[in-house]
Amino acid sequence: MALKTLILVLFPIALVTAAPQLLQAAEECDSTSCVEPECRCWDAGSPGGYQPFELPQMVFLTFDEAITVSNILDYDYILGERINPNGCPIGMTYFLTHDYSDYRYVNYLYKKGCEIALHSLRGTDTDADYWKAASSETWHNEMEGLKTIISNNANIPIGSIVGSRAPFVQPGGDAMIQPLKEIGSVYDASYHTRLYTDPPLWPFTRDFEAGVDCQNPPCPTGRYPGFWSVPMVNLELNETHFCSMVDQCPSQPTRQEQYDFLMKNFLRHYETNRAPFGIYAHSAWFQDATHLLDGYTDFLDEILKWGDVYIVTIQKGIEWMKNPTSLQNMATFTPWSCDSIFAPCRANECSYLDVPPGGDRTMVTCSSSCPNSYPWYMNPLGE
Repeated sequence: MALKTLILVLFPIALVTAAPQLLQAAEECDSTSCVEPECRCWDAGSPGGYQPFELPQMVFLTFDEAITVSNILDYDYILGERINPNGCPIGMTYFLTHDYSDYRYVNYLYKKGCEIALHSLRGTDTDADYWKAASSETWHNEMEGLKTIISNNANIPIGSIVGSRAPFVQPGGDAMIQPLKEIGSVYDASYHTRLYTDPPLWPFTRDFEAGVDCQNPPCPTGRYPGFWSVPMVNLELNETHFCSMVDQCPSQPTRQEQYDFLMKNFLRHYETNRAPFGIYAHSAWFQDATHLLDGYTDFLDEILKWGDVYIVTIQKGIEWMKNPTSLQNMATFTPWSCDSIFAPCRANECSYLDVPPGGDRTMVTCSSSCPNSYPWYMNPLGE
């Protein structure tokens, strides 16, 4: 498929035409006050002074909510034997909730080079309004508690858990960002943009207040040096349907139409500034919809043929942002190397009666012994 048309975009003209607000706000964040790569202003310009065609096109595949026996086969199928141009396996990011997660599979995906990130401890036991008004203390207890649960039960290093996405994609502004930074998170991927999609926004740091469209308030107004924001650039189905999560747009009726929908949105990144292209979904997206999975994997197989597209975790994307490297040097870019990961797991099934979420629970852990009680909010160790 001859789709690799290269369109060089003159960024100052594009920004004035498509997003005049961007230039006005950017005056508060410029190259003298925000020096790459430790700090990056929010804009559509290519990092490192490169031209777009000199850059690898990053693709972020993410899934929200629990990793279970019901979705692990789909996840394993997507990963398959798919390889990036540097010879390393592709990777995905999972924003995890605790309830019903099977930690042997969390461990399995981590060892395959995927990223495990934070979504929330209590997940769907709450609603969007709860998170919109949540205090800093609540965010801290939720996310730090979940981080502890994942590390203890999936047997993965707690320091490897560095990303987050708010439940229901309903972030909490400063009340959310400050505690995330305090618990060692490096980035958040909760805020989406509908206005700045052509050319799309690159990830940026929160050293300065960002002036992007606040589609899902409250948005942060404070400054958080070195903390990255990964914008959820909206997918466009047509002039009236936009979505930050792919499963929020009306489902495509056929395998080919699913492929075409993804390719159309991908090219808006690839043919302009090569900002990361994200396909963000909930864990149940493919359930009873084989044609969606087929169109999705057809798309992945096509772009991986092009030689300049890398399907990587968001964490690895941030590592690249911290050290922008040209496409011709990606083979030796160490943060994207395919080193083996040691994280043993001997599955242990634990049963609990009448637990705090309501009802009985069975939890599969990589720990040699079961927690005394079901790990939960304010009791992540299950003491």
